[in-house]
Amino acid sequence: MKKVFLTAIALFASLSLCACAAPAQKGAQTGATPPDGLQPSPEMTAAAPELSAKYMKEPPALTVSFGDSSVTVNPFGYEWTETLPDGTAATAVACGAHPLDAASRHKTLFIANDTEKDVSVNLSFDAAPESVSLSLWSESDVGNLSAAPEKREISGTAFAMPQGVFIIEADASFGEKGSAHYAFRVDRTPALCGLPPAPGVVPPYVPPDTASR
Repeated sequence: MKKVFLTAIALFASLSLCACAAPAQKGAQTGATPPDGLQPSPEMTAAAPELSAKYMKEPPALTVSFGDSSVTVNPFGYEWTETLPDGTAATAVACGAHPLDAASRHKTLFIANDTEKDVSVNLSFDAAPESVSLSLWSESDVGNLSAAPEKREISGTAFAMPQGVFIIEADASFGEKGSAHYAFRVDRTPALCGLPPAPGVVPPYVPPDTASR
């Protein structure tokens, strides 16, 4: 199947870590310089702006929830393919800042739960992915882009959340449609329940109106 690439594909190499020096523009860039070894096709030059506006869609949004509390986030990076009426496939590539970038302001799910045991946090996509994996960082890692995350594979639609404050990246695969990367923050501190902090856990409290972007 013939593909019309709407953005600089070279940026996709960074999506595995979701850390780009600068975010790629979404949609087509008429007259933009292509990556080395690639030349824009006549279809891209002539039709890309129209195709981007008319047919291209972003990957599904993700809703993260616990009980009655929830936040909905859009992907900060993705490679996404749509089939056009003429049978060709247009692929859009977008790449945002690393989840630990100090300038990032992630939407926050606040969990008030007085148990020391892990609680179950639900993930709900507008369209079901084929697989989902998570990367968890302590909030103390913010600004350290080389910090190693805790990796988790998700089976089903939920994951276990320990006490603490975490920056979480969800990597979702949607098969032939492509893949998308989401980032959010979860604050599950004893302070939210009036309990003393767990040993070694002294995260700052950020009110919901300043934690969301």
